[in-house]
Amino acid sequence: MKDRLTIGLFSVLMMVVTLASGQDTIITIDGEEISANVVEVRLNEVAYKKQNNPTGPLYIIPHQQVYMIKYANGTKEVFSYEVSSPSQPADRPADHISMSPENLYLQGRRDADIYYRKRGPMWGTFGATVVFAPVGLATGIILGIVPPKIEDTVPDYQMLQSYEYKQGYIKKARGKKWGSVALGFGLGIATNIIVYSLVNNQ
Repeated sequence: MKDRLTIGLFSVLMMVVTLASGQDTIITIDGEEISANVVEVRLNEVAYKKQNNPTGPLYIIPHQQVYMIKYANGTKEVFSYEVSSPSQPADRPADHISMSPENLYLQGRRDADIYYRKRGPMWGTFGATVVFAPVGLATGIILGIVPPKIEDTVPDYQMLQSYEYKQGYIKKARGKKWGSVALGFGLGIATNIIVYSLVNNQ
């Protein structure tokens, strides 16, 4: 029984790792996210296969249409322009003044996708769900409803002066937060099912 529980819990741990970082993501200049397996980054284009069809056809997308690639190992490659670094001086010129509202909104979403990394909601929901599923569900809902704290994650604090940028950042951050909550709840349920099955199959 102990061995089965160990194997089951190890399987859940591997599932957590796989779901958290098991794919490449291509982000286009329009903000679209493509789940992919990047095969090759060529001189003027990126070759990839879709994540849900790894044996399917090879797709090609020009560099001009790619904003960034986030690889499964956590590294990032930016194509269209440099992303602001948190270490840049705070008194640098406010470049966002010349950007259109639409581009400011998209920039906010892009920055949130890169810099908003809060795993607390996932682990909090996961732990509560393992203890008692209804409590986990309630915990997840509460964590999801609470507005995301973005001030310590924005790469350029001056950009928050723009309403459009801030709204884009918050909307993307909120979506990522709800995704983390859903992942934590799903993994908690899966853990409970595995443990229950192992205990009752003795």
